[in-house]
Amino acid sequence: MPRAAIDQRRDPLIEQTWANEFAKEWIDAWNSHDLDRILFSIYVDDFEMSSPLIIERRRTLSVFLRGKTAIRDYWAGARGSSAINSKLIDVTWGEPIGICIECVGSARKTPAGSSSAQ
Repeated sequence: MPRAAIDQRRDPLIEQTWANEFAKEWIDAWNSHDLDRILFSIYVDDFEMSSPLIIERRRTLSVFLRGKTAIRDYWAGARGSSAINSKLIDVTWGEPIGICIECVGSARKTPAGSSSAQ
C-alpha cells in the first residue's frame, strides 16, 4: 500500500475506497504469515488493539495491548498455525475502520516449548 494511503489514517474520517484498500492489504499481510510485514507495513508504532482473548492468553485483567513490541509478542504466541488464512467478509469505515474476516484452513497445535514465529 502506498505510504500516502497509510498516512491517511490520521484523518478524522476514513473514506470507503481507502478502507477497502487498507482491508485488502491487511488480509494480504496476515495471509503472508510474516509478523514483520504485518506490523511494519500497516501499523504505526504506538497502535493499540483489544481482544477478550488477551485476558485469557496473557493472564491479565486488561483487554488492551499497546505498541508494536507488546502486540508482536502476543501475536507470535497466539498464532498456532500458518495453515489458517483470513478471508475478507466486510469493511466498515468512518472512524475507526472495522474489518470483518472469516478464518479458513485448519488449526494445528504447536508443540509445547516451541514457537511458530519465524
